[in-house]
Amino acid sequence: MKVQIGDICTPFSGFTPAASELFPSGKYPYFKVAEMNREANKRVMTDTDAYVKESRKIFPKGAIVFPKNGAAIATNKKRILGQDSIVDLNTGGVKPNADLVGTDYLFYLFQQIDFAQYMRRGAVPTLDLKSILLIEIDLPSHADQQRIVAELDLLSGIVEKKKAQLKTLDDLAQSIFHEMFGDVKEKTTLSTYVTELSGGKSLAGDEENQYKVLKTGAVTYDYFRGDDVKNLPLDYIPREEDRVHKGDLLISRMNTAELVGAVAYVWDVKPNVYLPDRLWRATLTEGANPIFIWKALIQFDAKQQIRSLASGTSGTMKNISKPKLLSVTIPLVCRERQDAFAQRLQAIERQRNYIEESKKAAIMLFSSRMDKYFNV
Repeated sequence: MKVQIGDICTPFSGFTPAASELFPSGKYPYFKVAEMNREANKRVMTDTDAYVKESRKIFPKGAIVFPKNGAAIATNKKRILGQDSIVDLNTGGVKPNADLVGTDYLFYLFQQIDFAQYMRRGAVPTLDLKSILLIEIDLPSHADQQRIVAELDLLSGIVEKKKAQLKTLDDLAQSIFHEMFGDVKEKTTLSTYVTELSGGKSLAGDEENQYKVLKTGAVTYDYFRGDDVKNLPLDYIPREEDRVHKGDLLISRMNTAELVGAVAYVWDVKPNVYLPDRLWRATLTEGANPIFIWKALIQFDAKQQIRSLASGTSGTMKNISKPKLLSVTIPLVCRERQDAFAQRLQAIERQRNYIEESKKAAIMLFSSRMDKYFNV
């Protein structure tokens, strides 16, 4: 049957208790928007450090909550309350009408709505929830809702399983590094392995162009994201020396405090992709294998060195100079042992590629079923 979203749920706004009302334990968990980022709260909100013993305003188990104030609206986070709870003033939510809709079906419905399209711009953006509640949908029967939820849960479970498998392989790579080099006492500076650090141009265009430039986020401590690109201006012909190649070692010279110095090995890259000015390509000596250098630089000790050497620029952004980055110390290892390590990593990467492709296929199938069931 045809209904408006507002017919199947009731909206509410959160409130913020006084600091004196918050305790490490209590009857009702208290959630701020920030708690939506916790791993344990990816779907159902259960993990918090604050509780309220008694409250005049309680939000029921099964309600769908989301950011309603600030830039966090555009992150499109929607969560389910795992028990009767309290949410802060920057959080909004809806309580499902149980006679018409199940919690999990309503959750998936809200997952399909892009909140960025319903943001009121201003000094502090706000969510136009009233417009969302006016959206008209086809509401299936409870039995069909349960069937749809079961199918989507199965597909999302497959995606999560693939993500867990990829995490296991990443952990295995780290384990192999420690197995092979954990007992190496002798250290050397990165300058022993790197002869040059070179960056590209800071340019970006709005129109579709065959030439792309990497975004800073393309380089993480874990992997290179070759699809994380933006267009170069149509009238700009990039320099050939700025082209990104398979086998490159890329390092982030400017990023957030957590990602400054992030490094990735380029296992593969599409044609006509170029370096931005915030990423460096490392030119290595004959005694360096880029896969070894990549993994050496993402070890905890190297990360800590880089973060301590980075300086602030504006806001939360940090940058590290070439001399300081080249002064970071990593294990001194002969090329033969580096190559042996790289061979083992290449075998892991082949498995990663297979799992990554199957994960993408599952995500595409999940997205297509969401589009079919929730055409909002």
